[in-house]
Amino acid sequence: MPYGGLPPDRPSRWPAELSTEDFHARFPCESETVEFKQGVASIEESAVAFSNTRGGMILAGVANNGAVTGCRLTPALEDKIRQALADAHSIAPLSIRAMDVDGRPLVRVGTRRVPLIGPELVRFMQERMSSTFETVPTDVPLDRADPALVEAVASVLRIAGANLEARLVDRGLVAIDDGAARLTVAGALYLTQAPEQTLGKAYIELRRFPADGEPPTRRIEITGPGHRQVELATTMVMDEVGSDSVVLGLRRHELPRLPLQVVREAVANAVAHRSYEQRGTPVRIDAYPDRIDITSPGPLVAPVTLETMRDAYAARNTSIIRVLRAFRLAEDSGQGVDLIEDMMRDELLARPTFDASDAWVSVSLPVLSGTRPEERAWLNEVVARGSIEDRDRVLLVHARRGETLSNQRARELLGGVSRDVAAGALRRLVAAGLLDRSGVRGGTRYQLAGALAPPAGLRLDRQDLLNAVLEMAGSDEAVTNATVRERTGLDRQDALSLLEELVGDGRLIRVGERRGTRYVSARSRP
Repeated sequence: MPYGGLPPDRPSRWPAELSTEDFHARFPCESETVEFKQGVASIEESAVAFSNTRGGMILAGVANNGAVTGCRLTPALEDKIRQALADAHSIAPLSIRAMDVDGRPLVRVGTRRVPLIGPELVRFMQERMSSTFETVPTDVPLDRADPALVEAVASVLRIAGANLEARLVDRGLVAIDDGAARLTVAGALYLTQAPEQTLGKAYIELRRFPADGEPPTRRIEITGPGHRQVELATTMVMDEVGSDSVVLGLRRHELPRLPLQVVREAVANAVAHRSYEQRGTPVRIDAYPDRIDITSPGPLVAPVTLETMRDAYAARNTSIIRVLRAFRLAEDSGQGVDLIEDMMRDELLARPTFDASDAWVSVSLPVLSGTRPEERAWLNEVVARGSIEDRDRVLLVHARRGETLSNQRARELLGGVSRDVAAGALRRLVAAGLLDRSGVRGGTRYQLAGALAPPAGLRLDRQDLLNAVLEMAGSDEAVTNATVRERTGLDRQDALSLLEELVGDGRLIRVGERRGTRYVSARSRP
């Protein structure tokens, strides 16, 4: 039954609701005109394939085996779909419709019964499993938990006070076993100083490798409560990768080779999502000269795959993740991969890569970048003025290299965005005075603005800047703080520092006060 018996040219006649039986009768399996997808990743490829044949129907929120997992059609998701298909060429006419299929679990929210779909359904099913390993009681009684750790965790979870034991039970950190309160696996991870004594290798192992294929030259076990492991490992990785020191004008820029938030999120994900049933394997962080590899024991949790990591969400250890988020060491559910990829892109660093097997999940964070440290420092100066958005950086750095940009080139540099998105980015840079525009319509081109090539304050050392200010303050010309800022690109305080140094050296004379202050060359005075 092509298209499940629904008229493809009249989507307004499609039913808004279907029973489970009717849905499976209409769509028993995928066909030449029907494709199941759990999310909307790579939806443009499916649309192109259908457009090249006789059209088709993409059912988002349906697993490969036909099980309905759900996918909530929000305005943001619809915009994402339309944008993805707009970026593809010659797509057939598009219709987007929502369809409810019954048989979904309902939960009570206030006075309403709310159906669960998509990520909420997966999370609900996992939280209601008869036993998840993180909630299994250990041999550690609650009264042997470290009091300071209990106080710290209770504080960040906002459960301090009366009935603390019951509240720790609710959070999955304590279980009542044969009438006794015992720490669960999650509780032992956070409420004892040495979780490895109870949980096996529940720690992080940091290894330094001089090159691929060579033995490690350093190996450290990062132990302690789970949240402290994340904090310490993040600090140690940042020390391993180091930073680039760049001096532009009056300022020294220390540019970490990896963003702190990216490293912390990758480490937190590894600790939060690992399988604690694999007692003999720690989280591993391998530091190479060109990358940091972080590997977490345990496979991806269904329905998440490498292809759907940005769209799908499932958690193996909800209690462990909850505590890390409370300590502000991890992003909200399902946003960790987004943060890692987006921040690496916005910092003009190479794209991270994810890999997985039936025994582990890993992320590789490249340390080397195609953008020179001097370019990143210059961009930081420009961004600090509030002139551009983070995603516009890549356009500006290519323009600074002398490249002439077009809308098509901007689309490529921004990762295949639509024509309208690229045009918006170029317009912002023109409006900010950072790019000059020439030509019209299809012949429009963009180049770095002449006044930004780059400002003197970003390419001259201090002595050169002092000489430039003296030259500006010629025998017949007075300069002001605003004049120096305009011609050098410095901020108010740095410009004032230059002027006051020249006054102190007797080479400039200050005239007037406050807003009327100006500076003249001492040689122009008798």
